[in-house]
Amino acid sequence: ESTIFYKALEQDLLDVEFLTQSPCLVYIEHGRETITAHNNTTYTLSPGSAALLPAGLLLHSNYANTDGLLKAYLVFFGKDVITHFLRNQHKRSSPSRQAEGVCPIDGSESLNDFFRSIQRSASQGVASAEFLNVKLLELLHLLSFQNQEGFYSCLSAKGKATTGKRNIRRLVEDRQTLRLTVSDLAHLSGRSLSSFNRDFKAQFGMPPKQWLINQRMQVAHQRLLSSTASVGDIALELGYENSSHFIKLFKSRYGMTPTELRG
Repeated sequence: ESTIFYKALEQDLLDVEFLTQSPCLVYIEHGRETITAHNNTTYTLSPGSAALLPAGLLLHSNYANTDGLLKAYLVFFGKDVITHFLRNQHKRSSPSRQAEGVCPIDGSESLNDFFRSIQRSASQGVASAEFLNVKLLELLHLLSFQNQEGFYSCLSAKGKATTGKRNIRRLVEDRQTLRLTVSDLAHLSGRSLSSFNRDFKAQFGMPPKQWLINQRMQVAHQRLLSSTASVGDIALELGYENSSHFIKLFKSRYGMTPTELRG
């Protein structure tokens, strides 16, 4: 359903994960916001700039109160408005390909004027479904003239290729995920095992299995030196039910057993 939200934030709002259920335009009036896509691509929005988010994207948003109050508009485009708009746009463009990510929108005085007009209308109590639809169609036409490349694929209902995919780097930053298997991580990330292996290696330069072993051994090394937990307990914390296998991996990495490390 189409709607326009206005948000004003004074406090930091970090690492907020959200799924776009419908195409959404984010317009920054004041402050700065960073949006991170599932493939770890980041988009920093400054005053006057905007981004169109296709339906079906799982994203992370970060706002730190370093540039003062964040003031932003969130414009959600309902199916009826999009259908009405696209029906008359065949001569201009045809959204034949799927949207792969966020569509940055160039800032302009026309875009600024549009949101100032929205603010004036709201202050005067002008509000109806008909008025909203007219304004959203006006906004879509404005955006299409300014940003044709990628705009239609972002707006089109076909832009759902990445539905459910989570940001891999954000996912594995949580130490709790170290005890999971590669298959578990693939499932949590919203990918098939082969897609997860491919995307992971592209970001980290190594297969996820090797990365997990490296990270587990680093954590084990820290835990062995900083705690009195038994070797068996530390192995279990990191997902190793077989202590002998854990000890073998540890020795391969550090050239000594966990017991030898502790002296």
